Amino acid sequence: MPEDFINLIAPPFFILLWGRFCIQNKSTNLKICALFFTSIVCFSQNFSLIFRELHQLIQVFIAGFFLILVVQKKSFHKILLFPLVFLFLILASLLFAPFDNDAKSQFINYLVVISVLSFLLITLKDNRDLILILRFIGELAFLTACFGIVEYVLGVTTSRIEATFANPNYFALFIGVGWVPVLCYFPRKFRWVSLFIMTVAIIISGSRAALVFPLAYMVWIVYKQASLAKMFAYLSVGVVLVGLLLFSGLTRFSSSETGGSDAERLIFAKIAISMALENPFAGVGWGRFISEFSNYSSDVDKIVLEHGTIDASEQDRRVTHNDLLRIMAELGLVSFALVIFFLLKTALLIKKNKGFGVDSLFPCWFGMFIFSLAHNNLNTAFSWFFFLLPWLLYFNDRTLKKMKNRLVKIMPLQTLN
Repeated sequence: MPEDFINLIAPPFFILLWGRFCIQNKSTNLKICALFFTSIVCFSQNFSLIFRELHQLIQVFIAGFFLILVVQKKSFHKILLFPLVFLFLILASLLFAPFDNDAKSQFINYLVVISVLSFLLITLKDNRDLILILRFIGELAFLTACFGIVEYVLGVTTSRIEATFANPNYFALFIGVGWVPVLCYFPRKFRWVSLFIMTVAIIISGSRAALVFPLAYMVWIVYKQASLAKMFAYLSVGVVLVGLLLFSGLTRFSSSETGGSDAERLIFAKIAISMALENPFAGVGWGRFISEFSNYSSDVDKIVLEHGTIDASEQDRRVTHNDLLRIMAELGLVSFALVIFFLLKTALLIKKNKGFGVDSLFPCWFGMFIFSLAHNNLNTAFSWFFFLLPWLLYFNDRTLKKMKNRLVKIMPLQTLN
């Protein structure tokens, strides 16, 4: 059976799911928004036929559509201020760095990302629109998990399962993100079976970071309800889950592969810190950690493991595997401090507003943040969408309150009979 078997048979099923969404919803913008998330799971890492190119074409189409909307409406949503500030930091870093091919490709990528991201953000006018999209992401994630299980059962791959993705970690990430809206918005009769299948898929994929999403949901519910009984229940479930994972033999928690991966990440962290200390104000330039890697790798000590030695000097053109470290190395310590402040401010915003009444908000935001501490996620609007989601709800909530206040002011005062 060919290795790209799943890559070839899965896309039509995702397209049919998107087609059903289009039939059920009249909004053109919501249909395009759903198309993007369909493309992420269906085409973005699918290198069979022309699927990868199709994803790029869809992104260009959405970016162009966003620019048309901006010209027509001639308005500026406050949520767009955040990606624009980050764009300014990128430009500042490139003023003091060679504008090589890595910098060019990453700069162009970011322009496309913020255009697509901006369309997604301005499309969701209220919580109803958001929940429609989150539920659709849950449906996509469930279908992804099913194809991952099929891949495992049929033995299509001898390595970790990944379905239509080219990386098992991002396969698990999408399922992890979708796990939360499945729990929050799926009908009861489908919810628990779906969650079981999705959890099994994450475990078999070998991804550790993706398991943060279910755990983050438990933490949020305990915090929100402040119930000792529920805290004990969720803690018991968590202990049982972790125990089963450790003894199942399906994960990489204690494997030599995991030890090597963690050692590599430690070395990359040291290299990123060295870059930041030598270039504290503007970093080495956006997208240029890869370019500069070989200039710093020989200065880092080797890590000797039981199953081998990790020597960075023998490697070339590696990434940080950590978005915060990437920002520190490529944009400098000032930008890093600003990002830390932004993350703390966002966490406080969620806490103060109790998730804006959206129980899936904190688990998705926090899970994406934790996942980004072990991977590089800033190259796609999918990750940025969840990073900025709390602020979208904040600005939408403020707009709604202003509209209500205006209505109160223009309505004539009526006396009670």
